Amino acid sequence: MERRADHVAFVAWGIFGERHLDLLDQEYRAGSNPDFFSPQIGIKLVNWIVDESVPYIDLAFFDWGDNDTDEAGEDDF
Repeated sequence: MERRADHVAFVAWGIFGERHLDLLDQEYRAGSNPDFFSPQIGIKLVNWIVDESVPYIDLAFFDWGDNDTDEAGEDDF
């Protein structure tokens, strides 16, 4: 999915916002000067969060079944 998007900005909040600030601090201390909303910092944060030992499931190939026989009605939500 990352390859199909134009990265514009990254905004984090809560504990993710705190980790975002930690990553920015690390970059500044290393001599880099990334923008506060840097998508690259956001990608680093997401990579830190995601457990790579869990198998990736590409939902594009998931069999969702026959939509004609099992349609969601108004009462299903």
